[in-house]
Amino acid sequence: MKLEFDALTMRFDDTTVIDRLTFSAEMNTLAIIGPSGGGKSTLLRLIGGLLAPSSGEIRLNGMPIPKSPADLLAYKRGIGFVFQQKGLFSHLTARENIALPLTVVHGWTQKEAIRRADELLERFGLSEHADKRPSALSGGQQQRAAIARAAAPRPKLLLLDEPTSALDPEYTVEVLDVVNELKESGIDFIIVTHEMGFARHACEKTAFFANAALEAIGPSETLFTSPPTPGLKRFLGRLLEWQV
Repeated sequence: MKLEFDALTMRFDDTTVIDRLTFSAEMNTLAIIGPSGGGKSTLLRLIGGLLAPSSGEIRLNGMPIPKSPADLLAYKRGIGFVFQQKGLFSHLTARENIALPLTVVHGWTQKEAIRRADELLERFGLSEHADKRPSALSGGQQQRAAIARAAAPRPKLLLLDEPTSALDPEYTVEVLDVVNELKESGIDFIIVTHEMGFARHACEKTAFFANAALEAIGPSETLFTSPPTPGLKRFLGRLLEWQV
């Protein structure tokens, strides 16, 4: 995928969260890292069409994100989104959580949707939990089900907003294994994450976002071994000091 930002700016009242961001890059997998409150999640929502920028433009594969409601809806149907937590419908089973959007949003038949849901539940090790509601699933199982739901319609791009932020280490590994499996199957994704090992080893490129600006972007291994900016060097140094 080719991702381009042209003077992208996002303000909330008097606070500038993203300030005239301009860059262009091609990649299949991108990790966005940086300090909390730096605008990473807002950037992801802008890419997904969930927010409209204050000014500037985003282009995905050469096409700007549409502005008309009908075209924007069509765009969002090609994007899968995984939130930090509580992304599942609490009154539906794991199978129903995956199948329902396929029928309601994407026009699949009930039979097709159930078949696809069962396929993904098996793939992600959740077959025996298919008829359980989210409250009966562990945190890792809930996030695996949420990723399955996002991947079910075979989106052009998967966006993951800190999908492991509220999980214990064991469940974090479960979820990251699933994301890595999606990469191996050829799904493009952008992930906002605090898991530096995953960003470094599983993502083709990494972007460091802080103070409303994109301070650095490049091949992941290069950014981690030779941080090109003082800000990124300090950020990684603080994490490594505590072996995070």
